[in-house]
Amino acid sequence: MSDTLVTPILPDLVIESLDQSVLDAAHQTGYYSAGSTILVTPPQIATAYNIPASTGAGIKVGIISFGGGFLQSDLNSTFSSFHTAGLIPNTVPAPTINKILLNGATGVFSASDGGASGENTLDVYCVATMVPAATINIYISTSSVTLSSANAVWAQAVSDGCDIITSSWSFGEGNGDFLATTLQTASTNNIAVLNASGDYGSEYSVSEAVPYPTSSPYVIGVGGTFLGLNTSTNARLTETYESPTTDALAQSGVGSGGGFSTLFSASSWQTGLQYQTYNSSTHVTGSLTSVSMRGIPDISAPMNQYALYYNGSLTSIGGTSAGTPAMAGMLARFKALTGQALSSYAYNKLFYANPSAFYDITTGNNATAIANGYAARVGWDPVTGMGTPIGMSLLNLIIGNRPVQGQAWPRVFGIRPSKGQTYPRTKMRF
Repeated sequence: MSDTLVTPILPDLVIESLDQSVLDAAHQTGYYSAGSTILVTPPQIATAYNIPASTGAGIKVGIISFGGGFLQSDLNSTFSSFHTAGLIPNTVPAPTINKILLNGATGVFSASDGGASGENTLDVYCVATMVPAATINIYISTSSVTLSSANAVWAQAVSDGCDIITSSWSFGEGNGDFLATTLQTASTNNIAVLNASGDYGSEYSVSEAVPYPTSSPYVIGVGGTFLGLNTSTNARLTETYESPTTDALAQSGVGSGGGFSTLFSASSWQTGLQYQTYNSSTHVTGSLTSVSMRGIPDISAPMNQYALYYNGSLTSIGGTSAGTPAMAGMLARFKALTGQALSSYAYNKLFYANPSAFYDITTGNNATAIANGYAARVGWDPVTGMGTPIGMSLLNLIIGNRPVQGQAWPRVFGIRPSKGQTYPRTKMRF
């Protein structure tokens, strides 16, 4: 494997400071908003998508990082705020995150490190607030690595026995399939690996391309949508591929990453699919074309701005960098509830064979950063993949509507407020 230096790419994070009024309102209403923009949180997404309740106890989740650090105090503050807002029970504390430093990384937090510490904070927050009782490891390498030392980061997470591995960092496909052995080992051991598809539509690194390892058939590629919530019940109201003009991500070139690999042919579960191109300059939608190369994303999740503490202050951060670890939390819940371990390859086969287990996003396109992109359509498309998950439908598919022989269903309890405390009207539970 090459010792040539490479730099992992991280989507630009949009980090917005929120004032005290946002926090005060959230503690009264149970949701965070900035002006007319409703911010989302992983527990609310779990409710909106009907993802089954679980703390993730007994599951190990690995987060891949290339640079920066994070502050445990930020996660503690987020949990404290969520306790007051009724999003997480008071009896559920913030987990202590295990920091594993590789390749000479220091793991030092900095607000001026190109977004690395912001990404770490976001990833930790999304996983921890979905599965607060899980063991959560963050594997931090230096921001400049060789292909072999980059591979060592994923390999360490696999070697440590992580059940789920999530990353928002990526490389260009021009570096080749340098994680091949590690990702195949993860698959053999029924480890699910997720990677973000990016935030700039059909563009990757200033050209029409897709990121690696998202494009690997041994990875679940996660794209992005914008989710609208019912603020009384946190039910899913609307969902679109494009950024609402009121969202902090509403800037030129933002859209769900998607397209086709130049490294990998279409896997069996993508055989027979079709897609359409779209050009934002001519407004022409192309004819139906058969998929021949591996297409991404596979599924999607909200890339809205999420409310969390960062560097000691309440902020909002969004992108596929948020939706990806949130989906890692969903898969961690599935394994905790069923005891069944599935690899990314097995999950993808399940996803594509069951389109009714997803909310299909059928309109729009991701010709956002550049003119050439792809159109959303019924079924899978290289904009939002299969769509966003219907949690209980996927759980029922995994377990075949019944427990594995000899396995008892876990008991799941709803949130009960402390004496004298009133919670907002939600259906959240852990």
